[in-house]
Amino acid sequence: MDGINIELHINDLFRIFGKLRHVHDKCTSYFRSKTRSAATQSFKYIRGKFIKQERGNMTEYAKVVPDCNNQSLQNAISESPWDERPVIDQIREM
Repeated sequence: MDGINIELHINDLFRIFGKLRHVHDKCTSYFRSKTRSAATQSFKYIRGKFIKQERGNMTEYAKVVPDCNNQSLQNAISESPWDERPVIDQIREM
């Protein structure tokens, strides 16, 4: 979405987060390894992407998302062994 500026108000974000939470909750089982869940961090990552509304990194997202740690975001997104294909398939079904 380079070159597109979208104005979101705080009420828009709360409505979006509610809908995203609903979709995300249906996919949380896919964000698990045998010993750990990355579901909390994955939702914080999504929130950071929406709040920043631009390209960013985990440090920037952690600054704008409450109770967030950039290292845990980084680990959840880049180091976790979960497969994105079941998540994509679940979203398509919804």
